[in-house]
Amino acid sequence: MVHMTEHLTPQEQIDNGPARDLANQANIVFDERQDAALKLAKLSVDPIAPIAPPDLLQVEGDVRKTFLAADEKFNTYVRATNVLMPSRDAFEATEPEPKEPFASPEVWAAMSKQERAFNFKAREAMAEGPLKEFGVTKESLRVLRVEIDGKNRFVLVHTGKGVDVGDPEKQYDPDRSPRAVLSSENDELFKFKVGGKEYDGRSGMVDEVYDAKVEDARARGVILPDSQQLSKKTKDDWTATILTGEEGLPVGIVPIRNVRDDGQVDRYVIFPDRGYRYLRVCPAVVTPDFADLTS
Repeated sequence: MVHMTEHLTPQEQIDNGPARDLANQANIVFDERQDAALKLAKLSVDPIAPIAPPDLLQVEGDVRKTFLAADEKFNTYVRATNVLMPSRDAFEATEPEPKEPFASPEVWAAMSKQERAFNFKAREAMAEGPLKEFGVTKESLRVLRVEIDGKNRFVLVHTGKGVDVGDPEKQYDPDRSPRAVLSSENDELFKFKVGGKEYDGRSGMVDEVYDAKVEDARARGVILPDSQQLSKKTKDDWTATILTGEEGLPVGIVPIRNVRDDGQVDRYVIFPDRGYRYLRVCPAVVTPDFADLTS
């Protein structure tokens, strides 16, 4: 039986309406298939019944046809449902298992096959899309486990030099401002699809994810992001990352983060229309909660 979650946002309920309709049809056919299977099982284990053998064969043949027809229809509805709203089973059945981990051993072991498959495809999409021109590569994308709103989530994060959407020759560029970064004009740069569903590489960079990114770099013994050390290595400005995933942006003031000389995260804010030279974007996307998509 196909189960669709009721724990979706109102917009997700609307977006996934067609998938829910198909799932309901699949559930109806599921009952028909199950009923036919039970009848077929009874005929196969109890062939001696008050039915003449020729009639028994005819009945068994009819039941078998009913079962096969319902089975084909059920699987067709399920496949169509998964195209519109990929489920755990869809990812498990169709997506390749990554050969090399792109997370710490602990995080890799904690991920399900579906979560690994999703991040494998998301990693490919981000690294081979427009972000490639900004230095985002498969090697720079890494999965972290982050507690967000009291729940552990897996997040695919760019760990390299931040993306500058402005003109690198300009010290001040409105195109670099949080308002511009979050505008629909940059959708083509940051949005990508996995399993037919669209995701936004700006949506995952929240405060908790930035902290986790810094701690992960520290644990691996590499240069911390948005640090003075990184600035010296890249011969670029001492950068700061816009928290593009925080709710309510770009109204009011926008939080940005970087790393101080002492290695601690520095938290401050700017106005949304400021396009300072040091502002950067760090692509990050939260792995869907497959337990919420289907159960």
